[in-house]
Amino acid sequence: MLREALVLLDEREFLVEAAFVQSALDRMSETIAVLHPDLAISPEGTVERLSGR
Repeated sequence: MLREALVLLDEREFLVEAAFVQSALDRMSETIAVLHPDLAISPEGTVERLSGR
């Protein structure tokens, strides 16, 4: 039972960290969109130039 609880806690910690990273990427995307409307963050996390702008 303790092992199962530790596994669940570890999974929860991973999900919290993933949510934090996603939130940071979202804020970066919003900032880039305001400062450089011709750039965007790809799903892989790289900055790319938008075509046609």
